[in-house]
Amino acid sequence: MSKNISEKLKTPKAKLPPADLDFEKLNGLLPVIAQDESSGAVLMLAYANREAVQKTQETGYAHYWSRSRDVLWKKGESSGHLQKIV
Repeated sequence: MSKNISEKLKTPKAKLPPADLDFEKLNGLLPVIAQDESSGAVLMLAYANREAVQKTQETGYAHYWSRSRDVLWKKGESSGHLQKIV
């Protein structure tokens, strides 16, 4: 994996609107996988709620829902290891 501060992540070409995603099965959360853009290596498994999906699509940076802290978080906001969606 590259040592860049911003990791580039793969995302499907067709973006699904949050309205088309089923948030009902896991109390409003969806499991999401972050992969390295060039190698395809799995970087992490996280969870996203509707707001996290919307923020990710709006900003181009990965947002997740922290189940332990019950807050929305932008990956890398404090560590500097941002995840750019490509």
